[in-house]
Amino acid sequence: MRPLFPRLAATFFLLYVFNLLAPDANAAPPADAVRTALVDMHAWVGEGDKGNAWRRYLKSDQLLGQLDKGDAAEKEVVADVLQRYTSDVPGIQSKRFVAVRAALQSWLEELSLPGAGELAEAARAAKSEFKPLSSEHVAQTKAAAAKAIAALDLFLSSGDERKQQAWKKYLQWQSMHDQLNSSGEPDLRELQLLAGLYHANHSGLELAQFVAVRDSLREYVNAAYFASDAKLPEAYATNLEDLATRLEAFAQNPTSDNALLIGRTIGWLESAGQADTLVRAVRRQYWRPNLFARVSERLIAAGIEDEIDDTSPVSDVILGTTMYGTARTQGQTSVHLIPSAGKAAIEIRLTGTAWSNNVGYQGPVTIYTNGATQIDARKRVNVDDQGLHPLPAVASCATSSSINGIGAPLRIIERIAWNKAGQSKGQAERIASSHAEVRVARRVDQQAGEMLGEANKSFLEKFRNPLLRRNSFPQLLRFGTTGEHLYMRLMQAGPFHLAAPTDPPEIQGDHDLAVRVHESLVGNFSQAVIGGETLTDERLAELMEEYTGSVPEELQIGPDKDPWSITFASEHPISAGFTGQTCTVTIRGRRFTRGDQGINNSMEISATYTIEKTPAGAKLTRQGEVAAEYTTPGRQSVQQIAFKTFLRKKFDALFKQEVATEGLKLPGRWERAGKLRLDHLDADKGWLALGWLQPSDTVRTAKSK
Repeated sequence: MRPLFPRLAATFFLLYVFNLLAPDANAAPPADAVRTALVDMHAWVGEGDKGNAWRRYLKSDQLLGQLDKGDAAEKEVVADVLQRYTSDVPGIQSKRFVAVRAALQSWLEELSLPGAGELAEAARAAKSEFKPLSSEHVAQTKAAAAKAIAALDLFLSSGDERKQQAWKKYLQWQSMHDQLNSSGEPDLRELQLLAGLYHANHSGLELAQFVAVRDSLREYVNAAYFASDAKLPEAYATNLEDLATRLEAFAQNPTSDNALLIGRTIGWLESAGQADTLVRAVRRQYWRPNLFARVSERLIAAGIEDEIDDTSPVSDVILGTTMYGTARTQGQTSVHLIPSAGKAAIEIRLTGTAWSNNVGYQGPVTIYTNGATQIDARKRVNVDDQGLHPLPAVASCATSSSINGIGAPLRIIERIAWNKAGQSKGQAERIASSHAEVRVARRVDQQAGEMLGEANKSFLEKFRNPLLRRNSFPQLLRFGTTGEHLYMRLMQAGPFHLAAPTDPPEIQGDHDLAVRVHESLVGNFSQAVIGGETLTDERLAELMEEYTGSVPEELQIGPDKDPWSITFASEHPISAGFTGQTCTVTIRGRRFTRGDQGINNSMEISATYTIEKTPAGAKLTRQGEVAAEYTTPGRQSVQQIAFKTFLRKKFDALFKQEVATEGLKLPGRWERAGKLRLDHLDADKGWLALGWLQPSDTVRTAKSK
C-alpha cells in the first residue's frame, strides 16, 4: 500500500540537486536587509489612511525605486530617505522604523564605498592607514578564546563522561590550556595545530560550541602572529601595491588567476586587521552570487503529482455508535507554488473521495451504512536559509452517508432506530466530517514528518555538517517563489575568495530548469570539498563507474598497472573558465604517487573544450592535447618528466576528446518528466548559462500501485 500522501519529501529533490540548504548562511546583504525591514514595516502600519501617511512621509516609493536599481542606487536619495527615519516625529522610535533605519545606514555606508574603477586607487591610498596591532588586542582575542573553551568545557561536562574524555583527548585539552594559561609568548605553531583539529570531518565538530572555539583560536593565532611580525608594515605596503596592480588588471579582464590572488590578499588583510574599508569595498564589488537556479512548478509537479488509491480500516464513535469498516480513498495529489519573496513556499494538496462501508453498533442495534467523504487536504512547506519548515496540515472534509439497513432483536426497536437514525443523520454527517478532517490532517503530518525527516537527515550527514566542520558554508542563500517558478541564488566564497564580479547573463524564455553558474563557484566549492584531499586510482574508478556507468581502459585497475594517486592543492583544486563558448578545466595537485614512488612538486593538469548546442543536446570538443605542467619553472629531472608523462596519459582518458549529451534525464520519480531538452547554452565572460525544457507531452501523473 502506498502512503496517502506519497513521496512528499521528493518535492524537494531539485533543491538538493544543487547541494543548497545552508542553515548557517551569513546575514543578508544591506540592500536585502533594507527591503526585508521595509516589507515588515509596511505590513505593520497597514494599508489604511495612517499606513499610507507613513509611506508618504518616509518616501517609501522613492526607496523602493532605489532598491530596484541595486548597485546603481543614488546614495543622495537614500540619504534623504534616511533623514526621515532619523527625525523627531512622534512614533518614529518604534522598533519597525528603527529596523529600517539601521538597515538604511548600513546600505548607505556600502553605497559610499569605492566603485570598481576606484579600487586600485583606494588600495594605494590605504598604504597610509596601517594600524599596528596592540598587545591589548592580542589579550582580548586570547580572553575570547579562553571564554569559548570554558563554554565548551561546560558543554562537554554535561554529557557522557566517556565522550567527554574522548573529546578532550582528541582536542589535546591539556596542551590547549597550557598555551592559553602561559604568561609568555604563545607557540604559534602549536596553536595552529590545535586549531586545525577543529576542522576535521568528525561528527560533532559542527556544533556551535566547537565552532566558537575553532574561530576564537584562529583569531587569537592571527592576532598573536601579526602583532609579533616586525616586517608587517613592509608586507602591508607591498601587498597593497600588488593588490592595486591586480585590481586594475581584474577590472579590465577578470581572470580566475587574478581572482585567486586578489582573494588571497583580501583574506590576508582581514586576518591582519588592516584596511577594513578597502576589504569591504572589494567584497561589495566582487562578492556577488555565483549560482542561480530556477525550477518550474511543472517540473516539480512531474515528480510528485500522483493518483491515490488507498484502502484503510475505519474505526470511529459517532453519537454513541461504534463504527467499523473499510474506506477506499481515490484522489490526486498536486503541487502548487505560493508567491513568496523571502522564502520558497510550496503547497501540496490532496483532493479526492473516501468511499466507506461501515457497520455500527449501539446496544442491541446494528446499523449498516455507506459513506462518501470529499477530501481537500493541504500541506505547506516553506524553504529558507534555515532549511525546511513544514506547517501543520489542514484538511476540509464533507461526509454524506446512506443507511442500508438496521438490525435489532425486536421490530419495535428496529422502527425506533430507523426513526432516530433519520433524525440524527445530518448531525452524524457533520461529526463524521470533523473526525475525518482530524484523521486526514494527522496522517498527512505523520507521513510528511517521516519523509522530510529522512531528507533532512541525508542532507545534514552528507552536506551541511561536513561543510560546517570545514567552515565552508555558502555565504549567501536566498529562496523565493512565484506562482510558476521556484528561485534560488547562492554565493560560495570564503574569506580568501572572490565570488562573481558581475551579475549573471539573462536567459530568455520560460524554461523548466535554468541554471547560471559563475566560474568562481567551481574553484571555491572544490576547495571546500576536496582541498588538500587525496584521490586514489581506485576511488576515481569507483566515481567513474557510479556517475558514467563505465571506466576508460586507461583508468581501469589491474595487476599490470601501477597504482597512483593525486593529493589536491589546498586552494582551488579544480577550477573552470568560461569564455567565448569554451570551457577550460584545470586540476591542481601538490603531491603525486605512482607505485612506490612519490613527487611533491605542484602541477596543473588542464584541458580546453569548445561548447556548442546541438539539436539533441550539447557537444564538447577538446582543443589540442591535455596539458600537464609544473607550476614552478626550471629544469626538470628525469623523474619529474616521467611523472608528467604518466599523468598526462591518465587524464587524457578522463578528459575525453569529445563529450556529447542528448538531453537531461533526472533520476527517481522525475524520470516521468521525460528527457529535458537543452534549449539555451551560453559560456562566456565567466558564466555558464543553461536552460532546459520539459517535453510538452509529459504525463504528470501516474497511478499508484
